[in-house]
Amino acid sequence: MKKLSAILFQILFVLSVQTAQSQGFDAALILGATAAQIDGDGLVGYHKVGLTGGIRASYPLEAKSDLGLELLFSQRGSRSPLSESGALVNSTTLNYLEIPVFYNYKDWYQEEEGYYKVRAEGGLSYGYLFSVVSNNMILEEGLDNFRRNDLSVHLGLSYSINKRISLTGRWTRSFLRLWESPTIPNVEGLISYFLTFRLEYHL
Repeated sequence: MKKLSAILFQILFVLSVQTAQSQGFDAALILGATAAQIDGDGLVGYHKVGLTGGIRASYPLEAKSDLGLELLFSQRGSRSPLSESGALVNSTTLNYLEIPVFYNYKDWYQEEEGYYKVRAEGGLSYGYLFSVVSNNMILEEGLDNFRRNDLSVHLGLSYSINKRISLTGRWTRSFLRLWESPTIPNVEGLISYFLTFRLEYHL
């Protein structure tokens, strides 16, 4: 299943690049970082830092609005706060292949260069969990109980430095609980949240 998901992701990636190069489409390469937490695992705060990267393709609906999708690798999870030397650091890393679908609205048009400075967006995202690593005692003995398929909502804001480079911040919350089995105490309510800070290079 992991190999199949990786192959599917690569195929979708190539198809998106080819489609985005067609007339009227905008494409961008994405690289950034995530800051995540899991509600219900006993750890508080967006202390889990991870990576995100992939490609974005969008098609204009009107002059100021687009509809599109992304193909991403994203890391989520949770981590205890930094503490004194010798203390155990609890950490859970969730690695996803993610397909967000979004609508965005743009404003502050730059006439000389032909681009918009700011962008607000929102949408839904499907994620496939392909690997889990955890040393959290609440979770580590039941890693097979993590739900492989995820559905989430996201909201974001972007600022374009120039026509090619944009900076984006995004908040994402899962609709589905991470833990499929309700038989282990204190984990049936796990919900994933994460922030994304990323650089976009528009092709």
